[in-house]
Amino acid sequence: MQMYRLRRGRVWELSVTVPSEAEDAVAELVARVYAMPPVVTTHLKSNASTITLYSHNRRLFSQARLRELQAGLEHIAACGLDVGVPRFDLRALRQKNWVEAWKKQFKPVRIGSAVLIKPGWSKAKPRKGEVVVVLDPGLAFGTGHHPTTAFCLEQIVRLRRASADQSLLDIGTGSGILAITAAKLGYAPVVAVDLDPSAVRVARANVKRNKLTRKVKVLKADVTKARLSSLGAFDVVCANLSTELLLSCVHQIGGAVSRGGALVLAGILSSEFEPVARAYRKAGFKLLTTRVQQEWQSGLFIAG
Repeated sequence: MQMYRLRRGRVWELSVTVPSEAEDAVAELVARVYAMPPVVTTHLKSNASTITLYSHNRRLFSQARLRELQAGLEHIAACGLDVGVPRFDLRALRQKNWVEAWKKQFKPVRIGSAVLIKPGWSKAKPRKGEVVVVLDPGLAFGTGHHPTTAFCLEQIVRLRRASADQSLLDIGTGSGILAITAAKLGYAPVVAVDLDPSAVRVARANVKRNKLTRKVKVLKADVTKARLSSLGAFDVVCANLSTELLLSCVHQIGGAVSRGGALVLAGILSSEFEPVARAYRKAGFKLLTTRVQQEWQSGLFIAG
């Protein structure tokens, strides 16, 4: 790993530069290690991409997390994607530069004709019948742009039956985007969990921003240890997690799905999807639909 440089300022910026073909996988990795959505910039002439994070908390960019990031890059390389020799740079920026960078990258996202997701500064107006989800920049992973998040959002929209009472559990909530969208669409109750304290704070802030504090419950929980079934059985469970977590927590995750309920699994490299699907089939789930987008594969399962 290349040594990083430090410069004075108010907001910390960590950037990782890799070949463009590995852009999505590395962006996903960075988001999971730091529980924050990165900004991705593609350099057409050099065929390279820079994945960048911003935070006020200098301690977030510890040597331990940098080592975890390096290990993740090695895993991506082992799966066949060229990550080259990644270049790391850690510096401090003035807050104005940080905000402007986010404004350039975080654009409104529409999920079909049902949902408009936008940053607070956007003037985008909802179309007839759309619900609006407002997220602040630079907080936690999940803006709707990434294929795995988009798949989960699409399934939440697809599974919603207006005339029915439906509950939803969002495991690894990050920014809270899935839980907030679900509540806006009429799911109730809605519960969101995350291990990272900063993600929990961010999700709660976004829930408050969307005026859903009475409808969305955000909890700090470690899926490897928590008995998610103690929260109840949910009609829809979304788990946008790493392959390792999905495989090691089959019973915890599956146990939270009601009989006949839906389980949305995402965050899986396509080369790793079959072992995940096999594990959940063995646990009594049927794969209803799956989609490959770029190097990611996600799936919708139904409980038997």
